[in-house]
Amino acid sequence: MIQTEAPLNCSTEISRSTSRSATRMDVTDLYHAAQSALPGISFEYFMGMTGLAARTIFCSIDCSCADQLLDFGCLTDGLGRLGLRSVQPSEEGPGIARQPYVLRKLRRRKGAKVNREILAVADLAAHLLEPPVPMLCTAKKSMLLTATGVWSYSAVVREIGWRPKLARTTKNALEVRLRAWIDSRATTAPFLRKLAGGRRTRYAVRLKRAAEAFDRELRDGLQAAKTHLLERKSADIATIMADLRIAAEVAGLAAQNLIDAACIGAHTSEALRMALLEGPETALTGAALQEVVYLARSGARPFRQLAARRLSGSRAGQGYSTLCQLLYDRDYAVAITAAGSILDQDPEGSPKALAAAAANLAGQNSEAAAAILLMLAENPDRHSLVRDVLEQFESLIPSNPLLSQMGHQLREPRGAIRPR
Repeated sequence: MIQTEAPLNCSTEISRSTSRSATRMDVTDLYHAAQSALPGISFEYFMGMTGLAARTIFCSIDCSCADQLLDFGCLTDGLGRLGLRSVQPSEEGPGIARQPYVLRKLRRRKGAKVNREILAVADLAAHLLEPPVPMLCTAKKSMLLTATGVWSYSAVVREIGWRPKLARTTKNALEVRLRAWIDSRATTAPFLRKLAGGRRTRYAVRLKRAAEAFDRELRDGLQAAKTHLLERKSADIATIMADLRIAAEVAGLAAQNLIDAACIGAHTSEALRMALLEGPETALTGAALQEVVYLARSGARPFRQLAARRLSGSRAGQGYSTLCQLLYDRDYAVAITAAGSILDQDPEGSPKALAAAAANLAGQNSEAAAAILLMLAENPDRHSLVRDVLEQFESLIPSNPLLSQMGHQLREPRGAIRPR
């Protein structure tokens, strides 16, 4: 099985921002920087290996920058899989500062190429299934839950479903998002087919099935939604919602095939492979539980995230304790996925445990602490609990934009926290 990756020596340019502020990024510029370090790399391979191909980012239908939002932290592992690192402008001299991104080869790559590609496949699945995460929107001066994968489609459906008709500004904003998502998804199937090649192994067959699912998501979901949005002055909201639901369903099928392929490529046991392919709410017991617990504690980052999602179905003490340990994982996505699984396991009893974990995390990983608190704050009945935790580390709030904004929003008369 592919084990935990060694941490990369990446500069702050791509490290995860503690403020999780909205950051504009030109993927083309980043690709050109990668090309300079790795001549001959294709755009599809770059998008697939970095995980960008799986990201359909959405925060709000009214936000004009949503198509360009990207958390640089998601690139840390992805650039490492390509054997690249980010370079501080000071390392290259004053002239290099004019370039948007500067990437250089790592002195030693992380494992064989085939293993890095298997991790990329697992990473695509993890990103597709990743729960919404909090982000501080610098334009709206408020904190939003931002979806990055399949959840984006559901978020759009919720935002447009209650509207009697789409205003021109809303149509324009939705068109921008659909175009960005189409551009991103157009690279996913070619990447997977490149990895599969002409082989007929179980691993290659799953990759080809995932590629076919992404083709359908693109054709019957995203492109169909864009066509229905633009074909008439008064767009049919119900038809667009149906298209997006198709996209979400087919993307979920693609994620299943990606998980299957990653498990086959990593030579996991049959019990573990079948467990990860089941829905997260399915009961997890016996040998399968032991396998998932082991993966959550010792696997590589994408596999830990998938394991944290699957442990939502465990009811044993070992599964719960493993999820509590994952709250302190160095990777933000793993921690927030574990928090969601804990909340799903015990909606009544877990909030206090999660609040205590957030208080413990405040000094070492305030980003994860803020994410857990925001998850709890979605329920107005828990606002007092969140306020109590914020008061415990009041000294940290002024230096942390996320915690500061959360405290400000909870102090408002209605305790407003923007829902996803």
